[in-house]
Amino acid sequence: MGKLFHWILRLTTLLGIPAVLLTAVIFDIEFSRVIYGKADLPGMAVELSSLVALAVLIPALRWSLKSGPPPAKLLHPVFDFLALVNWHPAVKAATGILCLLTAAGFVHGYRWLFTMIPSLGIKLLEMTDVQAALDGAAVMVQYVVTGGVPLLFLLHVTSRLTKRHNWVPWLLVPVLIIGVLIMEILIGMMIHCGGV
Repeated sequence: MGKLFHWILRLTTLLGIPAVLLTAVIFDIEFSRVIYGKADLPGMAVELSSLVALAVLIPALRWSLKSGPPPAKLLHPVFDFLALVNWHPAVKAATGILCLLTAAGFVHGYRWLFTMIPSLGIKLLEMTDVQAALDGAAVMVQYVVTGGVPLLFLLHVTSRLTKRHNWVPWLLVPVLIIGVLIMEILIGMMIHCGGV
């Protein structure tokens, strides 16, 4: 019965974590709208629910991997990736670099916003250009997560397959960063062309 419980829990997290992460990414724009007071309450409820679900599912999977039977060899890297455990340092570094590049891209693209804060303060949020900039930051996060998570997973799997050659994942970090940038462009083009 204990094994069955762990496998049901793992199947739930295997399907649930990607689903709620995708939901959180889709509705992340609600956070920027909260800042300037135009959030959609149902959308915000979905966003918060998805984040709470992530905060429950990831620790539950970690607990199952630690206390339950070992998963099959093929699934072990998948579960470790979803549980955010046993990541190669190169995968962690790539994740950190993507976060820094996203923040740097926002600061560089909207530097005019930061120069206006001292003079306008909170009134700045009433400007439509500022609201669009905050929404733009949310869209940047959407693109990076959508393009980055699959490539981070591939890097994670590669790190498992090349354990004897621990340096290989490090060589792939620049390739991953370039890949994410290409994915962002492709996603933007698909959305733009689909909206025309």
